[in-house]
Amino acid sequence: MTYSPVVLVADDDPVSILQYEMVLKPFLGQVEYCSATNGADAVRIAVLQKPSLVLLDYSMPLMDGLTACQEMRRLNIGQDMDIWIVSSHTDDLSMPKVLAAGASCLIRKPIRVPPFREMISQQLHLDLPQDQKQAA
Repeated sequence: MTYSPVVLVADDDPVSILQYEMVLKPFLGQVEYCSATNGADAVRIAVLQKPSLVLLDYSMPLMDGLTACQEMRRLNIGQDMDIWIVSSHTDDLSMPKVLAAGASCLIRKPIRVPPFREMISQQLHLDLPQDQKQAA
């Protein structure tokens, strides 16, 4: 049995969820994908699925992305779990605030698909099809 990294996406916007699915589509078969529409569900899913990568929207109902990140770190879900905060609320967030919450990356919305896909590929050591690679 081979190991497939799990990617957890948490965003309350259905259009954003579809965009993440488009980003991850070239990696189908290499990753498992799960999603949540709020921070509280993201924490529950993370406990069960032990994702390698969590993509958390900053602004969500029930629990925002920073709080969900802090809770995942408090629960010590996975040593190798990487958490990226994704937000269009750039005025509210700073890299020091994101790092203090336990995340390693701040991605600004709207995401740019080719470079974002490349980041995920590098983070999870995935094979990115040549036709999906960003032009140099």
